[in-house]
Amino acid sequence: MLVLDYNPEVIKSFIKKKQPCLYGDIGDLETISRLNFKSVDIVVSTVSTQPYNIMLIQRVKEQNKDALIFVTTEEIDNALELYDTGADYVILPHFLGGEYVSVLLEESAKNMNKLIVAKLKHIEELKKRKRIGHEHPKHH
Repeated sequence: MLVLDYNPEVIKSFIKKKQPCLYGDIGDLETISRLNFKSVDIVVSTVSTQPYNIMLIQRVKEQNKDALIFVTTEEIDNALELYDTGADYVILPHFLGGEYVSVLLEESAKNMNKLIVAKLKHIEELKKRKRIGHEHPKHH
């Protein structure tokens, strides 16, 4: 796993853990072009900016079609678009706790079928929530 973060403190903590990491902004084309996803198994983006996540998904898939991609968003419509773009799982913080996502990451590394089942259930749940008018709260 490769961690990309714009927070120097986060990067320091990953360096101490000897976890591959890179300081930078996912929205910066130069940063994203420097990233090598060829040997990465899992990519996790905690940035909820839609165009950045779409660009990340496309870039990862160009280099490594087998990498698992977890991205974050705040809205159901965006989540469905990210799934259509190729995300393996979309995190909506209001609907999913971080602990669930951590377990899902661990489990998917061991058994891809669990991730596929979770993804399909999640898409159906999002479509159902959309039909009945539920939406992720917007931050102002």
